Amino acid sequence: MLGRDIDAFIALLEDKRDSLYMLIDSARDRHQLVPWLRRTQGLDAKCLFSGLRAVALAGVAPYLAQLPQRNAAMSWVMHKYWGSGKCWSVIVESEANFEQTCLQLKKSLMVELDGKQAYFRFYDARAFEKFLSIGSILQMEHIFGDCIEQIYFAPAALSAAPLMAVRRVPQTGLRAMLQKNVYQMVAYHRQGERYVENNLESGHKALQ
Repeated sequence: MLGRDIDAFIALLEDKRDSLYMLIDSARDRHQLVPWLRRTQGLDAKCLFSGLRAVALAGVAPYLAQLPQRNAAMSWVMHKYWGSGKCWSVIVESEANFEQTCLQLKKSLMVELDGKQAYFRFYDARAFEKFLSIGSILQMEHIFGDCIEQIYFAPAALSAAPLMAVRRVPQTGLRAMLQKNVYQMVAYHRQGERYVENNLESGHKALQ
């Protein structure tokens, strides 16, 4: 993302900051961002790995952290670390608290491929973007659970949109009996100093 794109992204997130969490891939920045958040911002950054794995792989593990609340710190972190291929390119919007959100995300760390257990790097926007092209409703339910509302990510192909998101849309009435939620892909483009969503015709796609 370019500087003005990042400033517009910060403006978009301003009203939701209390419910937003950073998914950080420490393998991509040699474990620099997480210690900085703890040391200078006093923010909790929790490793998604547990037990011995959390200790042995601390320097390359995924972490969940709250967004910095001070504008200057938020701007610095976004400009230095946010973007496709960087250590932080996924934001989780959750109605639950930090611990509950962390527990929900932990459930998706391992997947089964050809009968074998494998790591699922959903905290890397490149892997998450690929998953969205093949993921089913049931798989989305597994990631989002009951607490995650939306996941923002920086797509690898910047020609599509500098910012994308997938959001949970609860069904109501009779539709809820057949399918609890649908998941919509949303593309954002900068309009002046702020990001706006594309209109329905060009920007939304329901995951089936």
